[in-house]
Amino acid sequence: MAGRVSLKQIGASGAVAGQVPAWNAASSQWKPQLLVPPNLATASSETVSSTASAVFQVKLQLVTSSLPVGTYFATWYAEFSQSNNNGSGEVQALVDGVVVGDYSTRFGLASAFAPMSGFFLIVAGAVSAHTILIQYRSPAGSGTVSIQRVRIALWQVA
Repeated sequence: MAGRVSLKQIGASGAVAGQVPAWNAASSQWKPQLLVPPNLATASSETVSSTASAVFQVKLQLVTSSLPVGTYFATWYAEFSQSNNNGSGEVQALVDGVVVGDYSTRFGLASAFAPMSGFFLIVAGAVSAHTILIQYRSPAGSGTVSIQRVRIALWQVA
């Protein structure tokens, strides 16, 4: 079986989520190697925030360090709820003050949190810092919206 390794053998190397097996020539064994994307930036807010306002409220902000020129993939996740049956709510993602995603939803069941997520690309033509915001609101007369477990991740892809 020289030169061939089965998946069972690789799985037995002790790798965990976020790791891939890598060949260690010195020990002639597969060892777990952590995969970290280049220029990774993250932010999160686990707490519940609520508003009945029709004006957008900032839930989470990620301010990056100066990013090198390149293309970046950003993704976000949040859990969103509404106090009224058939009420609605809105979440926006902004990069440097520009809306890059506007997500509306109508809730069938009051107070049940529902997951929402989105992604977008940032093309950095010059070395600079960037600000990413996740904000939310309750359209006029829709009741109180709540948001929790909000996360943003950004990494360089090219």
